[in-house]
Amino acid sequence: MAVNTTPAGPPSLPTSAQALTKGLNVIFAAILRSPFHGMLSQKFVLLSFKGRKSGKRYTLVVGYLHESEVLEVISPRSWWKNLRGENTQVSVLLQGQWYNGVAEAFHGDETVAAGYLRAMHHWFKDP
Repeated sequence: MAVNTTPAGPPSLPTSAQALTKGLNVIFAAILRSPFHGMLSQKFVLLSFKGRKSGKRYTLVVGYLHESEVLEVISPRSWWKNLRGENTQVSVLLQGQWYNGVAEAFHGDETVAAGYLRAMHHWFKDP
């Protein structure tokens, strides 16, 4: 009897798609850091944090929702696990300016579904 031990989660991208994604992230990160960040900054930020185990600094391009003093980021990838724990320090390049803050990671079907619904409502609302 064979047992599938593949962890649940989003499907892996083919190598060509991974290369394209990595290339786009490099381009987006460069634009977000430049004086020409304008329109791209309305939907994307650079999120920087240290890995929990490695201590390595990661900086990712992520989409966001901004409400008052809170930025909400939703990701199907597992990098968010680095943000678990209390008082996880992060830096965010938001509309051309770096801000320091504290991240709080949420997970679970209901929490994630509610976050995706807020994001869809925000980005696809009627004009």
